[in-house]
Amino acid sequence: EAYTLEGTTDAREQLDDTTVWEDVATIDVDDTDEPGVLALPALRAEGISAWRVRGNNEHGDGEPSEWTRTEQPDGEAGD
Repeated sequence: EAYTLEGTTDAREQLDDTTVWEDVATIDVDDTDEPGVLALPALRAEGISAWRVRGNNEHGDGEPSEWTRTEQPDGEAGD
């Protein structure tokens, strides 16, 4: 069983079926050493404007979660 963190650089206000999502990281919850642990380098998240999660297991891929917008650090919004 695993969860894939997907991100998009699409900056439109409302995302839709034309939004392109890319796999950013996969979290393997069956990993016996570090189950469900994710360490994502800041550079890997750079430019991502929204995120969602998709799960998969022995039955296949699940539907993606609702997406959420990335909050910009103070001073960067609207630049």
